Amino acid sequence: MTGSRELLIKILYQIVGNYRDLLEIASEEEEAIALGDVSKVQDLLYSRDVLVESLKKIENHRIEATNSLMIEMNVDYSQVETIDDLAKVFDGDDNKFSDKIRSLGVTLNHLVGKLKAANSRNQKLIEISLGHINKMRQNIYDALNGKNETYSSEGKKSNRSSGEHLLNTEL
Repeated sequence: MTGSRELLIKILYQIVGNYRDLLEIASEEEEAIALGDVSKVQDLLYSRDVLVESLKKIENHRIEATNSLMIEMNVDYSQVETIDDLAKVFDGDDNKFSDKIRSLGVTLNHLVGKLKAANSRNQKLIEISLGHINKMRQNIYDALNGKNETYSSEGKKSNRSSGEHLLNTEL
């Protein structure tokens, strides 16, 4: 394997590593959101931002390495849009390299899919949490303005109560 090919493989492994780290962070975010640990969520968001910036830099290196490799192979770079396209360039010429590229592409696609799913779950958790916060804020506002629908002015439970409840119990 030439130096350009080895460099590209090294860069792709870095990208895979960063996506694995992003997936781990997304999993930790889900746990922190569920526990309501705002400080942990903030720390994880910072870590995620650092990783995303690192990925941007690595992606620039990948583009440079791929361009160099395409020049070496005398291949029009515009013909190579995906990792699978890149692997096809080397089919027959260097099957070991093309198989490695293809394998890393499959791994990246898998990680991206899992990351999208984790981010979607986290988004839903945050939306649910914000819904509860807004409902509690509205309840406080209504109570301060005499519009409380949960309890009457005598402290008795009103039959007009509706909507979401933080706890579904009566005392």
